[in-house]
Amino acid sequence: MANETSRWFMKNIILPNNEIIDKPGYVISRYAGKGTRCFVREVFFPELVISEIERRVIKRYGDRGRKAVYSAGKSWGVRYGITTGLPKKSSMPKKDFGEFMDTFMKFMESEYATRVTYTLDYEKDRFVSEYENLMVCRINGCGQFLTGTMDGAWEYMAGRKTEGLHARCQGRGDKCCRIECARPGSHRDKGKVFKANVPADLGLEKEYFTLNSVRKAQYAKNSFADLLEGRIFSYKGGFFECNGDRFLLNEASSVYFLETELGKLKGGEEILFKAAFDYFKAFGLKNASSALVRDMLPALGWGDIISETSAKKAFVRGYPWTKYAKKTTFPILRGMLSGLVSSYAGKDVIFSNVSQHTSSGSLDLVLVAD
Repeated sequence: MANETSRWFMKNIILPNNEIIDKPGYVISRYAGKGTRCFVREVFFPELVISEIERRVIKRYGDRGRKAVYSAGKSWGVRYGITTGLPKKSSMPKKDFGEFMDTFMKFMESEYATRVTYTLDYEKDRFVSEYENLMVCRINGCGQFLTGTMDGAWEYMAGRKTEGLHARCQGRGDKCCRIECARPGSHRDKGKVFKANVPADLGLEKEYFTLNSVRKAQYAKNSFADLLEGRIFSYKGGFFECNGDRFLLNEASSVYFLETELGKLKGGEEILFKAAFDYFKAFGLKNASSALVRDMLPALGWGDIISETSAKKAFVRGYPWTKYAKKTTFPILRGMLSGLVSSYAGKDVIFSNVSQHTSSGSLDLVLVAD
């Protein structure tokens, strides 16, 4: 199964150049379908950071935190459906839609889980998917972000209001993870359903392609293809791994939705920052290299990045842009950079201030430490 999944990913994603991974600072997915031809910025992100964000938010805020994480995932799922041109049920024959769902779930298996099955009640808009070793929730037993994501994508495809329920979870001791997406009030599984409304106008902004166009790197030298060739990262059985840790490959607005939704909670930005900081400081200490800021993060799609030797400033050229950039203080990026720089600076370095501008034609950031 693992080798079969890897072969499917290489044949359908990498070899047709649908995933562009050879540009330092950029990871890009290209989509071409009926009425859709575009590219979207993506980032590789440690599974353990998402898991820890969920765990800490839920521990502090309970169901309010669960709903916030779910809402972030749902907004991302709907935006993903719009921007990548996922088909709506009403736009194609039932048989063709079923064939698309087979491909869509094969894609899920190629990046997020080891085994995926699903059932679809076409007339009643009920979509139930089951996973083994599903990213994130296999660790923390929560899975609200991915539940929201799946429901957001399904709501878009179904063309009507639905809600997602994470009914079973390997992280809670079940044999598999089970996500049921259905019309409100019609779930067959038992569990708590979090009702979430998504913002209007979730499609790609008109400036998106200009501000996210690929620019030649000024600081970074490595692309993600280089990390794969150097065996720093590996891909096998549906997972990207580094030092035994799994990394998710997400369209970059997923980070913005986590930051804007959890930022509404008092102390939410602090949790985002600290979860990223703790992981990347530990990662940096294991690898003992000041070059990680320049040579690793850009390869994961976060832009062209460098930090001053004084550890007082860091610069990012071409950070993934969306209109939500004006609504965040970039706590996840600040946490990642602060953690990596702290790992070799001999003291904790906290990038607490960030300024942004787009006058160069891309989203450029300047981070300043306390």
